[in-house]
Amino acid sequence: MLRITPSVSVSAAKTYYTQGLSQESYYSQGQEIIGQWYGKSAELLNLKGQVCQEQFVALCENKHPKTEKKLTPRTKNNRRVGYDFTFDCPKSVSLVYAHTQNKDILSAFRESVHEAMQEIETDMQTRVRRSGKNEDRKTGNMAWAEFVHFTARPVSEKSIPDPQLHSHCFAFNATYDDQEKKWKAGQFGAIKRDAPYYQETFHSRLAERLQNLGYGIERTKDGWEIAGIPRTLIDQFSKRTAQIERVAQEKGITDAKQKAALGAKTRKGKHLGLSMEDLRLAWASQINETEKRTLEDACNKKTPPEGISGRQAIEHAVQHTFERRSVASDRQIMAEALRYGVGSVTVQKIRQEFQNSGFLIHKRDGETLTTTKNILREEKSMIDYVRAGRGTCRPFVQKEYVVKDARLNTGQKNAVLHVLQSPDRVTAIRGKAGVGKTTLMKEAVNAIEEGGRRVFPFAPTSEASRKVLRMEGFKNADTVQRLLVDKKMQAQTKNQVIWIDEAGLLGANTMNRIFEIAKKQNSRIVLSGDSRQHTSVERGDALRILENQAGLRSALISEIKRQKGHYKEAVEQLAKGDIKKGYKILEKIGAIKEISDADRNKQLASDYLKTLDTGKTALIVTPSHKEGDKVTSLVREGLKNGGAVGKEECEIFKQRNLNWTEAQRADARNYLPGMRLQLNQNVEGLVYGVRAKGLDVKTVRVKTFKRGEKLEVQQINNQGNLLVKRKDGSTSLLSLKQAKRFQVYEAGSLPLAYGDKIRITQNGYSLDKHRLNNGVIYKIKGFSDEKNIILENDWVIPHDYGNLTHGYCVTSHVSQGKTVDRVFIAQSADSFPASSREQFYVSVSRGREKVTIYTDDKTALKESIWKSGTRLSATELTKETPEKKNSEFAFTVNRLKKYARSIAGKARNAIVEKYGRPISNAQGRLHQLQQEYKKEREREYGLER
Repeated sequence: MLRITPSVSVSAAKTYYTQGLSQESYYSQGQEIIGQWYGKSAELLNLKGQVCQEQFVALCENKHPKTEKKLTPRTKNNRRVGYDFTFDCPKSVSLVYAHTQNKDILSAFRESVHEAMQEIETDMQTRVRRSGKNEDRKTGNMAWAEFVHFTARPVSEKSIPDPQLHSHCFAFNATYDDQEKKWKAGQFGAIKRDAPYYQETFHSRLAERLQNLGYGIERTKDGWEIAGIPRTLIDQFSKRTAQIERVAQEKGITDAKQKAALGAKTRKGKHLGLSMEDLRLAWASQINETEKRTLEDACNKKTPPEGISGRQAIEHAVQHTFERRSVASDRQIMAEALRYGVGSVTVQKIRQEFQNSGFLIHKRDGETLTTTKNILREEKSMIDYVRAGRGTCRPFVQKEYVVKDARLNTGQKNAVLHVLQSPDRVTAIRGKAGVGKTTLMKEAVNAIEEGGRRVFPFAPTSEASRKVLRMEGFKNADTVQRLLVDKKMQAQTKNQVIWIDEAGLLGANTMNRIFEIAKKQNSRIVLSGDSRQHTSVERGDALRILENQAGLRSALISEIKRQKGHYKEAVEQLAKGDIKKGYKILEKIGAIKEISDADRNKQLASDYLKTLDTGKTALIVTPSHKEGDKVTSLVREGLKNGGAVGKEECEIFKQRNLNWTEAQRADARNYLPGMRLQLNQNVEGLVYGVRAKGLDVKTVRVKTFKRGEKLEVQQINNQGNLLVKRKDGSTSLLSLKQAKRFQVYEAGSLPLAYGDKIRITQNGYSLDKHRLNNGVIYKIKGFSDEKNIILENDWVIPHDYGNLTHGYCVTSHVSQGKTVDRVFIAQSADSFPASSREQFYVSVSRGREKVTIYTDDKTALKESIWKSGTRLSATELTKETPEKKNSEFAFTVNRLKKYARSIAGKARNAIVEKYGRPISNAQGRLHQLQQEYKKEREREYGLER
């Protein structure tokens, strides 16, 4: 693992050196590896060999360690002093080294760290602000002090620390700019961004070196370990990891970066007075003789690599990386390829394979971004379909149409007329949140059907289609997924109209499949949605791409009807993307409350319950599940105290979707016994052998796995197949080649009581065969003797349904499409990593009457919602950047002007010489030619103004 931690003040950096980096000597008694200087900047500063405190402190204070003069131009006490790059090797490597003291292992580790740091140094940058510039320039030099440590932090002040070989490389915030000939602050942003890549290059090199020493390498779910070291032994000496996992589970943290930060917050100081010999004796006393022999024999357990080629590793990386995005950096792809092929591929092999793989590569803001020809072709197909369909159809209504619904405002009426009079195969309605798109949809659909065509409404989610649209009168509304798989339904749309609501949630692949159906059935398409709200999970923001690249003709509805007054003004500004103005209005009306951790969620829960008591509808929205769980706990506590929810709880089985990509689901090393699978399509079972009596083996052919069936993982065999247990207790083999047909879940439990609200998280059926739609919230009436859930409407949900959660708090993604009287938003630092301008806009716009945002830091909240979650498309990547166009255009125009002036001057002189006076018509003609040429260049570069 690689963690990059900033040191945010001079005093903190000094303390870190005296109490952290240099403390390893307490464990070593003469055997410590004293800190060493490395890097080209260190050489320029004449820093060599051992690190002494005076040198370290001088750089902390931004002084030249030899001359004591100021180093970089700016010196502030709270300046960012530097960054601690911490490299951890796998636990099995630490155990083998601690027990055997094999110096070759230590050398392999240090050499791998040095190569990683040298690559990081090559990427070092500084900011350039001279001559009106605002960019970063590569300097390629850095100074860092390396400290090698051998133990992990103890879990308590009295416990013995576990062995953990790791290295701290403290890089100072100073680099030499050779062009400006001076020392300047470093720019570490790109380095932090590419941390996963540097981490995987380090692991790849370390694994390769250990293999050369005779150690076997086996891939694991989280990385790799030395082959032959039992998992039980690794877990036994991973007490610090177990402690962090426990705290993370209590706090609802699942993100690896947040766990790393949690580790820094919860660490204890190291023990003083224990030597390395004392520690080795303590470690040896914790293992038996068999385990000691396992550690000693590890070097002789060399196993052949898994045989993953560089091509296979890159193919896996492409499948995984591009499932949910159209564009990725070269280093994101190579990092994933190195992680997947560790022990089989080298850094150099992956780099070569990447260069030979035919990626479409473009530079943007100093970063190398890539996409594939297939993804570009996918987007082009979608764009071409819309372009080719322009003007090819008769309007739905030939004569002048008078809108019948008097409630519609001017914008809504114009949108209805736009759809009815459109001659295009694909037309669209763009509307902000709360403008009444569904209301105008009724008018348009009625008019189309009066003209003799049927309209088939669809939406990406079950709640938007089977609940919202059906409640609005569209009885035949269904999900887009149903349209894609139901051949009978597709046939019904022949020569008719397909209307997709919430079309902003569609990805490029899904949109293309809809277009293919429409083309085959000769159907027309209407898309309604808002590309400024949340987009699809799958790659390609289809609606936005069609709007920007295909010239999709849309009716824009801007007048918001959901909110009133200042609340409406705030939502309007957020809808336009003006976060600054929208946030300012929300502050002005007192909608943003900054409250400390101790009281914030209590206040939110109290305000929410009071709103329910008044008979108003309310919704709690948060960007992250972690914060949502905290709020839910307090809301349920309040409901229990008031008697609305029973105090006696029933633990119900719950499964949490791990949201793996298909590539992750196809990788056998990711699975652990006890994980759950659920089939989204029928799958043929595998034939396998079982022992019948004694040594007799009979062949068993299992039945087909049915759609919706839930399975429990028992074990993983060497062929990459899963042995799974079915509901009846029988076991069967499931091939990972069928990964597209199932999802993977983590098993858990959910405490419920009568009166509780639950939300369905995946489509299914109750025991009495009623459809349970994803996103719908129900109230619990009670429980049967078998722990089945009885709802208020008397439907019965089986106790092992699994796909449900508490229904009090939802993420902003789930909230999209919902409308309530009052919306409460929990958005503290816990949720800032998941925050964005799209998330904030969706969350704020859910309420009719009022919104309240609860945070612990207004300033940080404002910064977190400034970033956009919009993903770059392959079409946008490969299209010439506006900056380049403008630059080339300006150059061409300036050159043209000079040439035109020269010609005009010569012509004028010639005319004057011949006629004795200038002729205005000649000059006018020259000016006209100049303007015509300028416009032609504008058209060529797409810069019509």
